[in-house]
Amino acid sequence: MGGIDELLGTDTPLPLSGKPASRFGQPGAQGRRGGAFRPGQGLFFLALVAALLAFQPMTAMAVDPAGRYTKDKTKSESRQVAPAEKSAPADAAPKTNVTETATPLRSPANFDECVRVALAQSPLLVKSSIDIETKRLDLGDAYSSYIPTLSINTTYYFNRPSSSARKEPYTLSFSTGLWNPVMTIFEVQARKDMINIAVLSHLQVISEGIKRVGYNFLQLGMMEEQASIIKEKSDMADQLLEYAQTRSSLGQGTDLDVRIAESKITLVKAEADKLRNTRLMLMDDLKFILGVPFIQKVDLDLDAARSQVVAGFDPYAVTGEVLRENSYELKIQEYNKALQRKNITVSYIKFIPTFNFGFQSVDALSDTASQSGLPLYPYVTASLPLDWWTKSRDVNRQYKKLGQIESEARAKEFKLVSDFQRTMASLATADADVRYAVARRDLAQLKLQQTQFRFETGQTEFDSIVAAMDEYLAAKQEVLFKELSKSQALLDLRFLSGNLQRAYINVAVQENM
Repeated sequence: MGGIDELLGTDTPLPLSGKPASRFGQPGAQGRRGGAFRPGQGLFFLALVAALLAFQPMTAMAVDPAGRYTKDKTKSESRQVAPAEKSAPADAAPKTNVTETATPLRSPANFDECVRVALAQSPLLVKSSIDIETKRLDLGDAYSSYIPTLSINTTYYFNRPSSSARKEPYTLSFSTGLWNPVMTIFEVQARKDMINIAVLSHLQVISEGIKRVGYNFLQLGMMEEQASIIKEKSDMADQLLEYAQTRSSLGQGTDLDVRIAESKITLVKAEADKLRNTRLMLMDDLKFILGVPFIQKVDLDLDAARSQVVAGFDPYAVTGEVLRENSYELKIQEYNKALQRKNITVSYIKFIPTFNFGFQSVDALSDTASQSGLPLYPYVTASLPLDWWTKSRDVNRQYKKLGQIESEARAKEFKLVSDFQRTMASLATADADVRYAVARRDLAQLKLQQTQFRFETGQTEFDSIVAAMDEYLAAKQEVLFKELSKSQALLDLRFLSGNLQRAYINVAVQENM
């Protein structure tokens, strides 16, 4: 199975762990000063080296997984990051350049650029990638089980019978633990399946992270258009206030009209503040997914955000076979079934005896001396517990678990198809909502034109234009919300069908895992 870097459609490898910030020198060179090397100095330097080795992992733990600079970097590295710190006072706290990331984000960043940076350094991917390395270490432990563990045992007797023929007061033996190579074969195969499960789980986390980036990108794109609508509302509210104040100064209006116009301005400002705060929250969430510092300014290319995220995806071309083929959950379930079949085989292997072999010297309590003069005597021990009734129940239990896993796989497959059909229904509903909202917007626009004509001909007052403009702008906002719901439904369908994942993950490497 290839490395995890090959699975990603990006040239930047996924950082899994940091490295120690500094390297320690060799203190042994100082022990040669002043003549001959004394044992006391050797013990001192051994203790010093042990202390340094104990401190080194603590330094490595403080390094960020994405390789970003932290306060635990050496002074030379800190100066390279922020040269301005040379003029800082000696007692000042160390500073770090938190605006730089391990993978630079090209600005303005479109959706593909955000996905590229997220795949390279997102903190969401660190845990699942480390799980893969842990499973690989477990596979190495399984391979080591092919070699029996050798134990050295010795027994010393302080007092022995006078009839003992051996002069040595001890017994020495070399032995192995219980060894079953057939069991080890299945253990290695099971560890390989667990690695594949960890890789698929990691790919699933990647897919969900890409989907989360898409959600944020769609909402931010909608907010760009919504901000222009709020700007139109603000301009209209200012004109209404000016109109009300003018009529009030001429005695044709009342103070109540002025207060209503002022309240309208306050309402528009509150809506603008709400939009700004929501956008900041979305940007913070996007920065977290990308692994970008929160104080760093990020410029996004939000033009045609929907086309960037959906990318011409056609949900009506997706079949049930495509759904099953691209589902990571179903693939994981297949590996779970393979693991359980191995558990059934292992439950049968437990009926096979285990072995123990080694070498042992003559017992020090023996009253006969060795005639051949061999120092050690080889032996083999076969162990077969007669708990067959318990082992038979375990076989039945493993078959029951296999049936349970198979039923869970069928349920997951049914749920996948059901979720896709339900999302398709949501897409159809959202599409109808968009058409309805567009029709209302067009109607409001016609009414606005009609009101403007009547105002120009003296048939109505400016208040009528304001009311018609409010209705039109509210209808435009409603179209934005409905289009966002439709885009999110398309993104969900693209995610469920596997089209989103396959666009950014190397499918050829994935299929050869």
